[in-house]
Amino acid sequence: CVAGTLPHNVITEYGLQLGSGIQMVLLSLALGDRINLIEQENSMMQEQHIENLNRYNRTIEETNALLKISEEKYRLIVEGSGDVIFTLDQEMNFINANSAIKTEFRLDPDNIAGLSFFDLLYSHEMEQSMFGILVKEKISDFLENKQPINFRALFMSSLNMEPKEMQVNLEYIKIQGRDEILGK
Repeated sequence: CVAGTLPHNVITEYGLQLGSGIQMVLLSLALGDRINLIEQENSMMQEQHIENLNRYNRTIEETNALLKISEEKYRLIVEGSGDVIFTLDQEMNFINANSAIKTEFRLDPDNIAGLSFFDLLYSHEMEQSMFGILVKEKISDFLENKQPINFRALFMSSLNMEPKEMQVNLEYIKIQGRDEILGK
């Protein structure tokens, strides 16, 4: 040693370098251990994330299955009904109708869009009778107040020139943020 206070040997001569080397080894081991812990945490988080995604996907699949069942029930209820079920826009033009419109009015449900509801009403009666005037007033009130209504009206018959009396139910519904009229 420089001051001569400690005896001259390997430890006193190289102690500082040995201590620094041991410190580097311990720091490397600690750093390696820390890296392993971080990798384990990341692996666990990835496993949890994958598990959550799988759970989410199962929920989506179950929801889609329920939606398909619901759509099928709706289709069977609407299409299987003998009643004419339809939707109209705000101007009383058809958006769509079930297949019963083919039986009652000989109209193709695939080509009904744009046809006016008023075109199906018995026009002679509509213009001249009190019954026709009342139907027009009821529809006008319905369009203004947007409250469900029920009324009887005379429609053109698909088989002969005589009108056919039918019960009509109309109500407003909201579909994709816009008002439509559901009718039966």
